[in-house]
Amino acid sequence: MHRGVHGVWDPCISWLYPYMQKAQQKRKGGQIRFTNEQTDALELKFDSHKYLSPQERKKLAKSLSLSERQVKTWFQNRRAKWRRVRKDGEEEEDTMRNPFT
Repeated sequence: MHRGVHGVWDPCISWLYPYMQKAQQKRKGGQIRFTNEQTDALELKFDSHKYLSPQERKKLAKSLSLSERQVKTWFQNRRAKWRRVRKDGEEEEDTMRNPFT
């Protein structure tokens, strides 16, 4: 039997229970959310170095209690975002220079 708010069965929202259970399951791929402190440190490092050497990656991962793979993946994703934002900005500039193209 499913329980509603405060552990009490609520027939009015019984149709929601399968969705609620699904939302409580672990996300695929073992994805995690970084803490604000971790994200701030990663962003700070990214501002000065778009690429990390294996030694830098190991040191940063250890200091943030993350795996090297998590740091590597974060940097890959962040570089992709950085390129996308730069490209979008260039397209906006082109449009402002010549709005009729």
